[in-house]
Amino acid sequence: MLAYADDMVLCALLLWELQILIDLMSQHVHSIDMMRNTRKIVCMVLNLKEKNKFIANKFPCLKLNGVNIDYVQHFIYLRHIITNNNV
Repeated sequence: MLAYADDMVLCALLLWELQILIDLMSQHVHSIDMMRNTRKIVCMVLNLKEKNKFIANKFPCLKLNGVNIDYVQHFIYLRHIITNNNV
């Protein structure tokens, strides 16, 4: 996890692990009466340099409080563009 003030990036190797992290984050945010900007909550799958290691091209939707989280190819974190190109 990357975190600075109220900005956070959750990382996981498996989708079900990421869903658990999202659920825990949501519970914690709710418990301290912190607001979350759902427009800024996105999911990104990193592209591998070696395409033969890719096991899927489509992924199931992750959810935050029952609402689907959009997949993106890049996002901005602390004024830096994080992209899924060539990991």
